[in-house]
Amino acid sequence: SIVGGLVGANYATNAATEETSYAYATISNSYASGNVTTTGTSSRLGGLVGENHSTPAMPNGYSYCTITDSYATGNVTTGAGTATYYAYAGGLVGNNYSELSGGLASYCYVINGYATGNVSSTGDYSRVGWLAGANILSGSLSSIANSYAVNSVTNGGITGASIGAFVGYNFFGTYANN
Repeated sequence: SIVGGLVGANYATNAATEETSYAYATISNSYASGNVTTTGTSSRLGGLVGENHSTPAMPNGYSYCTITDSYATGNVTTGAGTATYYAYAGGLVGNNYSELSGGLASYCYVINGYATGNVSSTGDYSRVGWLAGANILSGSLSSIANSYAVNSVTNGGITGASIGAFVGYNFFGTYANN
């Protein structure tokens, strides 16, 4: 499941076939204050957004997903993942994921965001972080900038579990001025 305090998925995909085209998914000046919890496996949970995901599906496509000037104050708790599908939990966003599957460029940004709720996992194969559970780049750019988190983070898992003071798992993503 993909669950967020404001929205489950902020997803930009581009299915252009012949002309160069652009797809945008934007969340700006927003906040969420409720707790986000699941006991299911392989979830993407965030205090504001469960997954911020960009993927241009066709050769002439560009896609951009952004979260700007937004925050979350609720607690985030996820269950376990599996060896194939990890669970991600973050105070602001569960998974910030830029994917390039045939398009020209894919960008995911989190800018000027913060989180104050506690983040935790109750099982194995989970990645949890104060601000983001994961920041994954398999596209053009996956970036977190000018953001912060003031909370506690715990991971009850042992096998395949990771925990980060800022990002639980960073795979070629960038972050600056945090």
